[in-house]
Amino acid sequence: MKYVTEEIYNLIEAIIVTWFVSSYFKPNNKFPDKFVKVAAFILISIQVNVVSILHFHWIISLIVSSLSLFGIVTLLFKGNHAEHAIISCIGIFLLALCDICAFTLIGKLLGVDYSSLVISSGSSRVLAVLTSKTLYLIAASLILFFRNKYNIFIHKRELLLIMFTIMLSGIQLSLIRNVIYEQSRYYDIFLIILLCTLLLNIVIYYGIIYIGKKNTAERNYLLMLKQVEVQKANIQALEQKYDETAKVRHDIKNYFTVALSMADHGEYEELKRFLEQVSEEKINSIKTYIKTKRSVIGAVLNSKITTAKNKNINIQCYILSEFEGITDMDVGILLANLLDNAIEACEKNKNESEITVKTWTEAGYYFLEICNTVESEVLTDNPQLLTNKNDNELHGVGLKSVKDIVNKYDGMMTFNQKGNLFHVYVSLEINSI
Repeated sequence: MKYVTEEIYNLIEAIIVTWFVSSYFKPNNKFPDKFVKVAAFILISIQVNVVSILHFHWIISLIVSSLSLFGIVTLLFKGNHAEHAIISCIGIFLLALCDICAFTLIGKLLGVDYSSLVISSGSSRVLAVLTSKTLYLIAASLILFFRNKYNIFIHKRELLLIMFTIMLSGIQLSLIRNVIYEQSRYYDIFLIILLCTLLLNIVIYYGIIYIGKKNTAERNYLLMLKQVEVQKANIQALEQKYDETAKVRHDIKNYFTVALSMADHGEYEELKRFLEQVSEEKINSIKTYIKTKRSVIGAVLNSKITTAKNKNINIQCYILSEFEGITDMDVGILLANLLDNAIEACEKNKNESEITVKTWTEAGYYFLEICNTVESEVLTDNPQLLTNKNDNELHGVGLKSVKDIVNKYDGMMTFNQKGNLFHVYVSLEINSI
C-alpha cells in the first residue's frame, strides 16, 4: 500500500511539473502538440520515479532532477538553452523548497519530527505531501502569470548570475534540510530560515522580471531606431525615384526634339537605338500609377501599388488630403507600414484580394483609412497584429512606429473588421504641431 501511495504522489508531482513546463514553453514544431505533452509527462514521470527509487543524496537528487528536466525541455520545447536551464532549475529547486517548507510547517503544527514525516505513510505525511504540492502549484501558477504578463529578455551575463544565485539557493536548501532532518528541536529557527529563503527566491524572480522588462524596453527602442533609419533610407530612395519620374516627364519634350532631328537627317538607325535606350532606361524602369502634389506620398503609394500588383492584389486610392501639416518622414512611415501590413494580410488570402486607401480632412483632423480583404477573424487569431516576417525581433515594431506618430500628432488609431474587410482608421490633429 505504501508503494501505491508513493506512486500517486510521484504522478501528482509529474503532472504539475509537466503542466508547468508545457505552459511556460511552446512545443517544438518537429512534433505534434499532443505528442509533446504526453511524451513530456511520460519522461518526467520516469525521472521522478527513478530519483525516488534510487534514494540519491539530497544534493545529487537536485542535480540529477534539474539535468534530466533540462534535457526533456530542450528535446520537446522551443526556446534557448539558457532559458531552458533556468526554468528547469527553478522548477526543481522550487519543488524542493515547497517540500521542505510544507514538511517543516506540518511537523511543527502536528508535533511530528521532520524525519518521521519523510519515512512515514500515515495521515500526517499525506497532509504534508498535499500541502507541498499545493504550494508548488500556487508558486508555478504565479510564475506563469508573470511570464504571460511580461515579455522579458535576459542577457547571457545576467542569465549566468541568475543561475549562480539559484545554485546557491539549492545548496542552502540541502544544508537546511539535512540539519532539520537531524535536529528537530530547532524547528522554529529553521522555519524562519526557510521563509527567508522563500523570500529571497521571490526577490530573485522579481529581479528577473525587472531586468527582463528593462532589457526588452532597451531592445525595442534600439529596434525602433534601426527600423526608423531603414524607413528613412527607403522613403528617401522612393522620393528620389519619384523625382526621377517627374524629371523624365519634363525631359520628354527634349527627347522628342532629338528624335525629330535624327529623323529629319535620315539617321534612322541612330534614332532606333536612341528610342530603345530612352524606353529602356527612362520610361520602362519607372511605373507611375498615381500622381500627388507631395512627392513622398506619391513615392510611397506608387511603390506599394507596384508591390501589390506583382502579388496580384488590386489597390484603389482616393487621396483627398495630403497631410500638409505632417512631416514627410512621418507621412512616409505611416503609409509605408500600414500598407505593408495590408499587403502581408492579403498574401494569406486564397481568393482575389483588394486594398483601398482613403485620405481626407474633416473637423480639424487628417484622416487615413486603409481597408483590405481578409479570409479569417484577424483580431481573434492575431489580436496583437504581429507580423509573419522571418525576423521575429521585428514583431510589432512597424505598428509601434505608427502608434508613436499617432501619439505625436494627438491622434487616434482603431481597428475594425466588417465581414471580409479589415479596416485601419488613423486620425491626426491638424494643429497639434
